[in-house]
Amino acid sequence: MAEAPPPPLTLDTVVRHGEEILYRDLDGEAVLVDLRSGHYFGLDPVGTRIWIALERPAPLRRALDTVLAEFEVAEEVAGPDLLRLAGELLGRGLLVRDAGGAPAGGPGSR
Repeated sequence: MAEAPPPPLTLDTVVRHGEEILYRDLDGEAVLVDLRSGHYFGLDPVGTRIWIALERPAPLRRALDTVLAEFEVAEEVAGPDLLRLAGELLGRGLLVRDAGGAPAGGPGSR
């Protein structure tokens, strides 16, 4: 039997950094290296803040709140952009869905 696809990403999806991912900040921009494959991925300053906001298992909404607080951008623009970036990072194994499903700090923490 084929494995069911994961549910679609939402701002309530809890994610965490993938295993064996090396992160370096270079003047506000991040370089992520997957130590298993040797592939690297660059993030601009907004992507870097998203990465840092998701340092511990957290819903994507936490990263959106960070972006909205720190950058001049409308939620209608930032939300879909965040979901696109998260989908790409998940597809590359840089982020993974957190099996525990609860954000760090307990239920209701933001």
